[in-house]
Amino acid sequence: MFNYGFELFVNLFQGVMFTVFCYKFLTPSRNKICEGIAFCVASLLMFLSITQINRLYVSFAYIETVVFFAIMIPYCVLFFKDRIFVKILTPVILNVIYSVLSFGITFLSIPISNNDVPVDLQILQYP
Repeated sequence: MFNYGFELFVNLFQGVMFTVFCYKFLTPSRNKICEGIAFCVASLLMFLSITQINRLYVSFAYIETVVFFAIMIPYCVLFFKDRIFVKILTPVILNVIYSVLSFGITFLSIPISNNDVPVDLQILQYP
């Protein structure tokens, strides 16, 4: 039971952090109520999508990236005042940072855990 609660907490934290990243790097609109509602809805959508993708363990290549962009790009474009290029580039940069950290942690944890190498990383194995 603790594992489920911890997983849900991590998913919520991850969804909120994605939204906070965009909020901190872009200029918010002047309407604070609309801004707050959009922040909560984007965080909730990210939480639900992350949880659903983890629960189903969808093995389609990069489906989480498509879902991420489907949520974060409209959030950035509709609720911030910056130039359109900056609004679209911010989620792209966030996704690149997330991917590098995620794959880096996975790659570094393989020698520590001494488990079998996941199929995704067999290319990186030494001969």
